[in-house]
Amino acid sequence: MRQEGRDFRVCEPMVADMLAAIRENRIDVIVVDPFVSTHEVPENDNNLIQRVAKAWRRVADEGNCSVELIHHVTKGNLEITADSARGGGALKDAARSVRTINAMTREEADKAGLDDPRGYFRVDFGKFNMVAAGNSQWRHFVSVPLMNGQGLVKTGDEIGVVEAWRWPSRDAVAMRAAAERASLVADVPAETLAGLKARLGASDFKASDQANNWAGKLVGEFFDLDVQDKDSRRQVKAMLAAWIDAGELEIVQIQDAYRRVSPHIKPVAAPPR
Repeated sequence: MRQEGRDFRVCEPMVADMLAAIRENRIDVIVVDPFVSTHEVPENDNNLIQRVAKAWRRVADEGNCSVELIHHVTKGNLEITADSARGGGALKDAARSVRTINAMTREEADKAGLDDPRGYFRVDFGKFNMVAAGNSQWRHFVSVPLMNGQGLVKTGDEIGVVEAWRWPSRDAVAMRAAAERASLVADVPAETLAGLKARLGASDFKASDQANNWAGKLVGEFFDLDVQDKDSRRQVKAMLAAWIDAGELEIVQIQDAYRRVSPHIKPVAAPPR
């Protein structure tokens, strides 16, 4: 749709040529990226955007094909939804279905047991007219060699493609997390661990990292880790969890002088002989 004087009109010859090409080539799906390049109307004018949407709907109906319109979103949105689309809501209202794309967050990567969230994203259905609501569909960018290089060593160019990715089961995530925790303490000398356990047994160190006498502060002291640093704090927590998993440490409920009970970390008592 283009502006002619004070009005906006659909470019009928262009629509006719497009429909002819669709029928001749038996095209089933058209992907338009970006949608904003197909019109000259103000994005916030819902009446005009509705006319543009109707023109694309006519292409879909008369061409007997699906039309996918790639639309940009407003900046600053942390979570992209169907209402994040730039401009008025007429395009969303006219669409048969709306899908949104969100990049994986650092928190989601941690839950999935991934080291880096980059390249992972999820597709959500923001509007359901033809299909029932369901879970998010996850995707992952991977690099695939084109094998157009010379010889056996140089594989040539690489291209990024998208593949389906499944969220791992809770058991798989838990097993991977436990293995990663165990690797953090695998090389700790026995005498160092014995010294740490002696200090934990001699005084009361709490399990909560919000406490002044948090056990993690003692671990940081032993291994020269600054628990005020976010990454070091995460590492200290993982080390404590690893020793608990291994049966070296345990969480014990202890009552203080004010009869308040709170969890503390203590060395596991040696079994009686």
